[in-house]
Amino acid sequence: MIEVVRIDNIRSEQAAKRLFQRIKETNVKFLTLDKVNISARDLSELLDLESSPHLLHLQLRNIKNEINLWDCGLTENLALRSFEVDMAPVTYIGSLCMYAPQLVSLSLTNILDFGDSGLSALESTIQRLEHLKLVNVHLSDLGVVYLLRILSEYCFEKECAKHNGPNRFCKLKRLELSSKKITSHAFDLIREAEYLQLTHLNVGGCRIQNADPVRRFMVKKGHGLKCLGLGSPTVDDTILASSLFLDGYPRSLVSSLQELHLTGAGISDRSVDMIVRVFGAPNDHLRVLNISWCTLVTGRSIENLGKVVSLEELYLNKCRRIKLDHLIPVLVGCNRLQKLSCRDIPVKLVSFNFSR
Repeated sequence: MIEVVRIDNIRSEQAAKRLFQRIKETNVKFLTLDKVNISARDLSELLDLESSPHLLHLQLRNIKNEINLWDCGLTENLALRSFEVDMAPVTYIGSLCMYAPQLVSLSLTNILDFGDSGLSALESTIQRLEHLKLVNVHLSDLGVVYLLRILSEYCFEKECAKHNGPNRFCKLKRLELSSKKITSHAFDLIREAEYLQLTHLNVGGCRIQNADPVRRFMVKKGHGLKCLGLGSPTVDDTILASSLFLDGYPRSLVSSLQELHLTGAGISDRSVDMIVRVFGAPNDHLRVLNISWCTLVTGRSIENLGKVVSLEELYLNKCRRIKLDHLIPVLVGCNRLQKLSCRDIPVKLVSFNFSR
């Protein structure tokens, strides 16, 4: 039984239709359409609950033709639990989400015409999500305020009706935001949202120019955070150290972190050395480290990452000051390492998955 299907580079409309017909005859649960010529009508037939009752996860990527989801003409609820749009001119997204009552994950990436006002069409959807990803969209701090207000109103109204009192926390646990219009102030906004208890927060690509809001957030809510992303060119060694208390501050504030994503940050060997001191042995909790595109990092500090023995995944893409010799201490010391990604660096090894 086929449950996962990925279709890419299908430009012929007739060929795509034949594939869609075949998909409807299977029990596909995960469907990815990448560079596929698909219309709103085709998508409507794919999503039809009678023909595709098992389709739970849908990804639309690199679609050239515009898809107006309002034209899908949906009238019955869908089985979808996650919906992802990346580099696709998809409009009226809310008209699909309103027919997906079981949707818990929504990812919108590289949609240039989606901004603060677009949140209003997703209001009822946002209130029930566990994972929300809005990356490379035109959101600002005002949009973050509106997003938090939507969540706040839901928590208060829903629980007051049930228990004569507001709910303590909302459902959202994973939040990913990326926009040059979002600043460090977003951390203060999230910190003040008492009803929001995130386990994953990634603000890579935002303008993080002040460490104080990040530090205040970590003091109040860092204890329950499992994943943090600060991959912004404005995050340098000083901001990172001050934000995460890596240099002379209590390590307990980052003791729950299992993933640290610093893609594209303006950090150097100094930050990598601090990461080794904080997360290295005898500490045993950092599983994923991503310092791709950190072009100031050299092989000297990478060698020391072999002391972070808990690492399971390490991403060093575009770190062009690293050579193969620098990776040997990592491979020897990190005995739990399952994935090492080294794309576009002076090493022939590109991406390696292995088990011991």
